Amino acid sequence: MFADFENDGDLDIASVAYNDVTVFNNQKIVLSADDSAIRLFKIYPNPTSNKLHFSGLTSENFKVSVYDLLGKKIMNLSQIANSALDISELQAGIYIIKFEDLNTTYKFIKK
Repeated sequence: MFADFENDGDLDIASVAYNDVTVFNNQKIVLSADDSAIRLFKIYPNPTSNKLHFSGLTSENFKVSVYDLLGKKIMNLSQIANSALDISELQAGIYIIKFEDLNTTYKFIKK
């Protein structure tokens, strides 16, 4: 049964069984992300052979770490937002890049 049992303007749910009524009040819990929290952040090109570029960064400088698939840290540096990350010295393979300030990780492929 659906009704506004609290008179707060939101529909609540009631479960009715023999000698038992349970009311579940609407807590307005939303399972979606706030649109303002979604970042339009990209790394490109992916795969790449020499340089990795970034778009959608909110700060001028950021800290970045690169890990191999075994979790070994390969690179750790501060990067300027409008500059490309030189990965020409890495061997071909799959890597994980972590942006410390954004608490975000991405996968990229080095050709």
